[in-house]
Amino acid sequence: MRVVICCYRDMPRLVTAAARHARRLMALSFPTGAWYMRAGEKVMNFVMWLTRSGFRFYVHSPQAILATAASAGLRPIQQKSSWPWQIVVFERA
Repeated sequence: MRVVICCYRDMPRLVTAAARHARRLMALSFPTGAWYMRAGEKVMNFVMWLTRSGFRFYVHSPQAILATAASAGLRPIQQKSSWPWQIVVFERA
């Protein structure tokens, strides 16, 4: 199961639900928490607001994402950063 987190406002709910469905492995991809991603989030969401689009882009804390997955019984087994994304593969503990 692969989940992209940047398009969902309620990260803990999404990660927890995905973890419940993951039998053995789960991969999460999300933007890095770098300052330029947070600035881009604000610019992108302002443009979406101006154009009356309902879409929003979210930059969640990578530490909070990892902690949420861990609390759902998953542990990271592989991590890769590829600008501007992070990809983490989790395995059921």
